[in-house]
Amino acid sequence: MKIKSDSILPLCGITALASGILNGLIGTGVGVIFTFLFSLIYAKDEKKEKKDVFASCLVATLPVCLISAFMYAKNDIGVLMHAKSFLPGAILGGLCGAKLLDIAKNSFLKKLFAGIIGISGIIMIWKAL
Repeated sequence: MKIKSDSILPLCGITALASGILNGLIGTGVGVIFTFLFSLIYAKDEKKEKKDVFASCLVATLPVCLISAFMYAKNDIGVLMHAKSFLPGAILGGLCGAKLLDIAKNSFLKKLFAGIIGISGIIMIWKAL
């Protein structure tokens, strides 16, 4: 699906709003929405690969997550105290993932993304029951 260049700005605004709301409500899902958005934006650009979509999602997700973390901490500082034990592993994993992104093939990344989304969906549905 390709989009016209004059409809990109409103689409980005709607997507950003939906992503912020979703991240604020349930703390997840923003990357999926941004993946969809960047896939549409980069569809016309033959130089862009799926790797570029995922890298762009990471950059766009960071501010949304920081804002959510600030808002959660504002209401209950204990949330950040529990999260700080995960930060070293998350930072190390992020650095390793960034290095591996250059090596990984697009077909593998697509399958990995689909698998993680599928497993996450199943877990969320299972826990909701």
